Amino acid sequence: MGNPGSGSGIEYVWLIIRIFIAEMIGSGIVNLPVMLINTTTKYEPIMMGMAMGGGLYVAQWVTYPTSGAHVNPAISLASFLTRRIELNHLAIYWAAQLAGVILSTLLGLYISPFAKQDRFWGMTFPQPEVTERQTVVMEILITSVLIVVYLATVDENRPANWVLSTGVDLTLPLMLTYIGNIIISVGTYFKRLYESIPQSWTGNNLQQLQKPVGKLMIPYIIGPAGGALIGVFLHQVVLSCRPSTDGLDTCNHYGEELPYFTLKKKGTGIKSHLHLLLRVLLAELFASAMFTLPCFLVDERNVYAAVSEAVAVAGLLYGAIWTVYPISGAHVNPIVTLAIGLTRRISPIYMPIYWLGQFLGAAFSLSLTYCLSPFAKSWPDTGLAFPRNSTSDGQAFWVECLSAFLIVTIILAATDEKRDIIWTSGDGTTIAFVHMLIYLVNIIVFVSVSKNITGSTMHPFRSLVAAAIKWNLRKQWIYLTGPVIGCLLAVVLYEVFLCEDACWVRTKAWLTDFNFDRGHSYSISGTPPEKEARRKCPSRTCSFICPQRPKFTQCCDNQSCISGKAGETFYVLGVDDDGPGWTAVVSADGARRGFLPTTHLNITLY
Repeated sequence: MGNPGSGSGIEYVWLIIRIFIAEMIGSGIVNLPVMLINTTTKYEPIMMGMAMGGGLYVAQWVTYPTSGAHVNPAISLASFLTRRIELNHLAIYWAAQLAGVILSTLLGLYISPFAKQDRFWGMTFPQPEVTERQTVVMEILITSVLIVVYLATVDENRPANWVLSTGVDLTLPLMLTYIGNIIISVGTYFKRLYESIPQSWTGNNLQQLQKPVGKLMIPYIIGPAGGALIGVFLHQVVLSCRPSTDGLDTCNHYGEELPYFTLKKKGTGIKSHLHLLLRVLLAELFASAMFTLPCFLVDERNVYAAVSEAVAVAGLLYGAIWTVYPISGAHVNPIVTLAIGLTRRISPIYMPIYWLGQFLGAAFSLSLTYCLSPFAKSWPDTGLAFPRNSTSDGQAFWVECLSAFLIVTIILAATDEKRDIIWTSGDGTTIAFVHMLIYLVNIIVFVSVSKNITGSTMHPFRSLVAAAIKWNLRKQWIYLTGPVIGCLLAVVLYEVFLCEDACWVRTKAWLTDFNFDRGHSYSISGTPPEKEARRKCPSRTCSFICPQRPKFTQCCDNQSCISGKAGETFYVLGVDDDGPGWTAVVSADGARRGFLPTTHLNITLY
């Protein structure tokens, strides 16, 4: 929803009342699970994440047509900073959200069977090992991620299939990002158990509870406000879509073909080209950082740590893909970049740009979360990947190959130019969901459940950076070479056998033709006419025929002269060197071959 405006009269007052009630209801729905979930269980992170994420989805689905479904005061602040609402409207949104939280808190305290036994029920405190400074940084981190995803969703300049075209386009990315944020942050915070004060809370810890409530809540006010500011800055400067000064779009507007993402080979100038590459690097940095965020922030001691890690990674990955795909294609993982390069979707010269962004993103995220995590330092194996419990190096290696093989195969299928649109990615939600689902399944099977076997990560840079941070590089060759082998196997299998246009002509062109065209149907039309023309006559091509619409009545010697329309493109197959006045050509669609009068052709060099 856009700016409510500054109108006057009964209609305006009624609109403000409706916005207030909608935001109050939405905020209350999101907050209610906090008061009702039993925090004594070890399932709290996954339970809290799913409940609050689902609440956010429902709240936004119900209230968006009325108020824009901010629900969260940080989102309202970001909307104000990006000039979507005015200052007086910001105050109304905040008042409504506060009222919703108060009402849902009172309701939760009344109906919860646990709340009456604990005067601190529903309040959030840092764990004993976590300082207030770490808490502020964590709040900034998760809030900025949420704001970037939200602003990407409501960005009016994004391509048609990556903009807010249905309600799901808003609610699903935010819900999944919210779930991931809650899972990784609940392990850092401490919601006090109602049976008794933990034995570890003595001395300074007990004194912390005796601080004024307002002082305890300072990190949870400063953090989200700072996160909103940083999120707005990241989106406006790096991740937004807008025309540059020389007219080059900062996102790839390919319409329905966008999901097949092919990085533009060049812009309108060197400056624009460098600007695009910088944005690609920063987009991949952001996406890789989101993907690796849960590494040190999921407590492996929890009963459902396996599912928690899988859901957190998958949710944040969905948000990352939704945010950066129009800019870089959202590779996120270096093996995906390798596959995209090998299948000729991007030039090899761009691959180091992607890899640099992915490595820097993993390094930033893992370094920061290692400092924030209350248990990463006390548990030596947290976040590391290496064979365990008598698992051989060969077994671990093939697990890495298999997981990478599955990921790359699914992604190549989701971006196959020749598959029917309903089986690829006509809508941005589709391709993001496909990416998320394959990682979710792989993480549950190969990473979390099998963590005591192989410690698989499916992301070479994530394994390498985590090992470097903990200064334990043993067995890392497995997690660097295994995914590469799996990627190579997947590329060969898909391009040779599973691609919709699979045939020998296409395979040969893929392996040998410098001008291989992924958009051409080799199985139907053979070698593209333009490529055939360049091979047979490498010096020239014909751009168009004469400006009139002549019907050629003359016949050349072999009775194969053809006619054409003004502006129609033909490609030269043989230069008229002997001067009879006829040039061998082929039409752009390959349907007509023959001769045209040389005088009617505008032959240009290329």
